[in-house]
Amino acid sequence: MSLWQAGYSKDQEFEADREGLRLAVAAGYSPQGAVKMTEKLMKLDREYVIHAETPVGELSQVAIDGLTGYFRSHPLSSERLQQVNDVIAQDHLPKDQPLKPFHVEYEVTSGGK
Repeated sequence: MSLWQAGYSKDQEFEADREGLRLAVAAGYSPQGAVKMTEKLMKLDREYVIHAETPVGELSQVAIDGLTGYFRSHPLSSERLQQVNDVIAQDHLPKDQPLKPFHVEYEVTSGGK
């Protein structure tokens, strides 16, 4: 339980972001997808966390505040965006590669014979 409560360090979160970006690009996805996703996270953060102006927004804020301890190690979206752009530049990843729709495949199997 204490291991779960300890969470991950900020450095571990950044490493996961970097390696996830590299794996996605190796799989044929555009690095710009990571940029756009992180920008959306920043927008959501501004809209729902920082500027709660309605009762619903305030309830959302309370729920998010309740998760603050769990996410205390997560870098700010702005820090993540900076890192994504840094990795794109350092690794010379293509900036003009078209976005590829994300596609999830899975197989459903039954427990029976």
